[in-house]
Amino acid sequence: MLQATVAVQAGVCVDIFAVTNEYTDLASLKFLSIESGGFLFLYANTDDSTLPQDMYRMLSRPYAFNCILRLRTSTEFKPGHSTFF
Repeated sequence: MLQATVAVQAGVCVDIFAVTNEYTDLASLKFLSIESGGFLFLYANTDDSTLPQDMYRMLSRPYAFNCILRLRTSTEFKPGHSTFF
């Protein structure tokens, strides 16, 4: 909850995209998205998910322009060619 308060005070909206088919404690992270006005997306895998479409939709909204995108992934996940930018 502390991170959510800091994000709100800084005017930051946090969207979380989680890709996992194992247990992940998203219950503690959901408040960061909820309190800051963001969204939490959970995908079991990237093969048949709507992850690319959801990311495109989120990044094509007017509030997403002029911001920094930090993409942190595991070593197994290799981001492909992007058409967002």
